[in-house]
Amino acid sequence: MRKIFSITLLLMLVIGSARSLAAAEERSDFPPVIMYHDIKLFALNKFDVTIKDFVEQIKWLQKNNYETLSMDEFIEILESGKKFSSRMVLITFDDGYQGAGLYAARELRDRGMKATFFVNPNLLGTALEGYPYLTAEEVKALASEPWFSIEAHTMSHPHLTQISAEELKIELEQSKAALESLTGQSVKAIAYPYGDYDQGVIDASKAAGYSVGFAVDDRGLFDRAARWSIPRIYMGLEVCADRQKMFKNFVRNYRKMPPEAFAERWEPLGQ
Repeated sequence: MRKIFSITLLLMLVIGSARSLAAAEERSDFPPVIMYHDIKLFALNKFDVTIKDFVEQIKWLQKNNYETLSMDEFIEILESGKKFSSRMVLITFDDGYQGAGLYAARELRDRGMKATFFVNPNLLGTALEGYPYLTAEEVKALASEPWFSIEAHTMSHPHLTQISAEELKIELEQSKAALESLTGQSVKAIAYPYGDYDQGVIDASKAAGYSVGFAVDDRGLFDRAARWSIPRIYMGLEVCADRQKMFKNFVRNYRKMPPEAFAERWEPLGQ
């Protein structure tokens, strides 16, 4: 019995290692994908990025000749079979916080740089303590600009692996439809809340009409193409430290970074 258990454990480790290796290999097809939450004058949480740090980062990207992609451009290159340039980058913001939609958008707009905002229709115009969300009108205004893409983050930000199949269908389909109605533009990408996904979530996302799915970390492909579990550099105070040393390293070496480099970094300051 113990021998069977040992063999089973060994097989699980081999399969897990193979999946991780496959994910890393397929990630080499993508440009660096950066994931922000809120942009603030002063950080309240470890996942915040200050305006000062954000400006330093996008100035560094410009100085080093990085081209920022819209979501349409990202998907077009992906589906064409062409290779992404080593000087391309995809900037994304999760949750639709007002600071990102106002401060970050202003700085990006002034420099002609593109970005994608993943938003939850049910949260628009509401607020958490210290974290107001964009209003529907503000999202509509962002979508009207050539620099910004509006994509889905589900209706209400649940853990997608912890809800029923019917609830999952509603979260994916209704968020896509609501944002398309609001912006008048096609919604093609889904970012999984909390980076929480599995094979069922990927299948439901495809069925809902999305073209790509964005996660956070590198947890394996679940026997599906890597375009459905694209890992992102999780931004926050730690990544901004020491004159943006970690930020620069992550962008330069995105295709070679180990899975743990994409781990979430958040909790209120002082905890």
